[in-house]
Amino acid sequence: MSVELLLGVDGGQSHTEAVVADLRGRILAKGHGGPSNHIHEPGAKERFRKAIRDSIDAALGKLGLSRAEVVFVAAHFGLSGGPELRERIIRTLFAVERLSISEDTSNALWSVTGGGDGAIVISGSGSNAFGRKGERTCRVGGWGHILGDEGSGYHLGMQALKHVFRAHEGRDRWGWLAEQVFRRSKAPTVRALHDSVYSGSYDKVQIGRLAKLVDQGVDKDAQCRILLRRSADDLFEIAERVILTLKLHSAVCGYVGKVFESDTVRKRFIRNLRNRFPRLTVESAQMSPGEAALQIAMDVLKRGGASAWSEIYLKA
Repeated sequence: MSVELLLGVDGGQSHTEAVVADLRGRILAKGHGGPSNHIHEPGAKERFRKAIRDSIDAALGKLGLSRAEVVFVAAHFGLSGGPELRERIIRTLFAVERLSISEDTSNALWSVTGGGDGAIVISGSGSNAFGRKGERTCRVGGWGHILGDEGSGYHLGMQALKHVFRAHEGRDRWGWLAEQVFRRSKAPTVRALHDSVYSGSYDKVQIGRLAKLVDQGVDKDAQCRILLRRSADDLFEIAERVILTLKLHSAVCGYVGKVFESDTVRKRFIRNLRNRFPRLTVESAQMSPGEAALQIAMDVLKRGGASAWSEIYLKA
């Protein structure tokens, strides 16, 4: 006889989180896998399949269960990069009765509002803002690292990397940040660093890691403070557009993601919002994105079918 459980999954650009619970919503285990975004890239379908499989297996393994022994009565997947093409892959991996799939913004917003109206700004590897008011939604940003993601970890790291070349030419001051970025690249020359970036050997992941370095240098190099403040302003800008579009001036605006771990970014972002919208409540997420996905799965179960919440996100 199969074990009946609930499942919530958050799939992003850096990792995937699976949360398994009993039918009352009591969390039993969590598991993690690799990134599960950009399914249209070469090899991405298999990476997505592996990330979902690994995260769920890790959670079930803690319970001494395998996917073959479980039926998920309801499951919600919030996935970065859009839900298209995902359902067929997901259904090959395990048995599920009621499946809900939407953008990962569904998880992020629920983690702040608990299913109510409001806005959320996400800034991890990528960045975007999303809001809901009734059945109306608004999304700003989230165009990926090539076309957007301003204020994200990758964008911040790229600005630090560009600073090296500007400083090399004398357009910026060669200080602590330029020296640290160049030294950590292990490139023998700035030209060699240039070549490694364009060849792909200095990749997106390495660039994104520079965001933490920028924050570490906040008291060592004025350039670090400049870049962090710009990131905060970029994130405020996308939040502002969502709030104005949906008229959420008196609602809740949340924030989530590793970039907000920077005191400089977080404090400036909050200050900008409170100055612009004095009646707005600004707060951090109250649960992990995976836990929020589980809450939406419970909503799916309660309604006996697709959650109105997830349907709203699919229309966004």
